[in-house]
Amino acid sequence: MDSFDAGEVVKQLPCKHMFHKKCILPWLDSHNSCPLCRSELP
Repeated sequence: MDSFDAGEVVKQLPCKHMFHKKCILPWLDSHNSCPLCRSELP
């Protein structure tokens, strides 16, 4: 898993896991859950 640097665009999911926006948006296009904990998104 990558770390986050100052100025990077990140997205925090309701489960509090954070991802690079460019990484999580493609995932969310086809899934309704967090890729780490599989918590369903509202």
